[in-house]
Amino acid sequence: MSDVLVNVGKVVWDKVKHKPLVYSLARKYNEYQLQRKYESIKPKLETIRKYYETCDFPELVDHSQWRQYRFLLWDGTGKKVKDQIRNKEALRKWLVRYAPKAVYCTTSTWMNPAKIGKREEYSKSQYRIGDNLMIGHDLIFDIDNKDLETSRKITLQLIDFMEPLGYKVKEIIFSGGKGFHVWFDDPEKISIADPREREYFYMAHRKEILAKVVNAGIKVDPVVTANTRCIVRVPGTVHWKTGFVACYCKREEIEKPIGEFLKTVKRVWPEGTFKKEKGDGEKIWGQITDNPEYFKMWQGNDSYHLSNFVRGTKNRYVLFLRFQYIWLDGVVERLQKLQERFNLTDVYLYGSDLKHRYTAVCLKTMQPEQIVKIVKACDAVNKEMLHAHGFRPSYIPVSEKFVDGEVLAPALSYITTLKGFPGENERHYVSKSHLQMMKEMGAPIANFPLQHGDDSCDLFLFKIEEGKLKEKIPVTYEQFVNKEHLKNTSSISVQNPL
Repeated sequence: MSDVLVNVGKVVWDKVKHKPLVYSLARKYNEYQLQRKYESIKPKLETIRKYYETCDFPELVDHSQWRQYRFLLWDGTGKKVKDQIRNKEALRKWLVRYAPKAVYCTTSTWMNPAKIGKREEYSKSQYRIGDNLMIGHDLIFDIDNKDLETSRKITLQLIDFMEPLGYKVKEIIFSGGKGFHVWFDDPEKISIADPREREYFYMAHRKEILAKVVNAGIKVDPVVTANTRCIVRVPGTVHWKTGFVACYCKREEIEKPIGEFLKTVKRVWPEGTFKKEKGDGEKIWGQITDNPEYFKMWQGNDSYHLSNFVRGTKNRYVLFLRFQYIWLDGVVERLQKLQERFNLTDVYLYGSDLKHRYTAVCLKTMQPEQIVKIVKACDAVNKEMLHAHGFRPSYIPVSEKFVDGEVLAPALSYITTLKGFPGENERHYVSKSHLQMMKEMGAPIANFPLQHGDDSCDLFLFKIEEGKLKEKIPVTYEQFVNKEHLKNTSSISVQNPL
């Protein structure tokens, strides 16, 4: 790892400025990828930070102190600002600290904007009215089109439609990207005491106005206007893709062709300064080609994997946990807490050729519901998979990684055994077949009197191409031991593509 970076839990810090740069990236990338990712985003991030340090912010949106501010960070996650933004300097403090990709504020105003509850909690007994005291909701339309000239024309069309109905333009804001936000004054005054009823009234009232606009053939975002929990970009903040600064504008300014209008908009960096990123720019496979070993692994590799399903039992599994970018002491501490809380037997800990990557195996057989509880209770990588796909069998590599029959990366190496509490090994059933596999992987095995399941486990040959699993081939234990699939990988036909 470069001296510029220090990995502290989930945060990557700049040692010189002592400021957080990238959040949660350590959970997504290996050490080399993390370094490359940091290098790819730092120029743009620092450019944005320097701009916020010295820029002259425009006036904040009305009732700024009653709005919740939210940031889109550089790892794609969001952050809610736990503060009331009462003035420009309060906003500057947060922007300089995080230099976020994007800055938003709520379209509604709230008595407690730093902590807004979920609307779904209205029907729950634990609903906290103090977190949902909505003061009011602004009438805002979002015009967003790939062609900015089209967005400009739709914005003028919307204003011409709304003003005869009694809705005067309050603000026109250029988002810095593909469109405009138009804020209107709503002449209807609402005085409903109950905050829940007040919010539902606003939603219904906005839907009526939105329906009129849509029926008139005006193409606006159908979500923003009627959603009382929606957010819009904050004027004076940088659009991370274009470099344009979101800004207030007047009607006469947007009556000009879009090319002329953009000449008057402040831009933090000229077009072409930074390489165009795909999507959110988070996938960095294309940036690792200068590292031969990682490039080979990304191109493709073959390795044997073991499933945690216990054959010969009724829906029983052993526990596989994978940890990334947590120090070994931290992994051990987490596992020991799990052993105490869930009465686990011995846990076998293995390390990878990559730093701070560990695999833990507990041979106690459990139902899926118990596996889910354990995974949710720790910071294992499995937790993210569980949230994304629900419960599925887990797999761990039990061989080296091969490319064209040659070893590219070594197999997992045994580190230590975390002993279960006295009596746990004798009290619970363990998987007979997985017990044998742990021996094969170099772990000293204790005496387990209660064993069940078949003598063989589910083994597969994983074939990776371009960083993705392309094929999963079932193999026998004898084939795994002899590595016969890897002696001539070209002879393996693609029969079970995933």
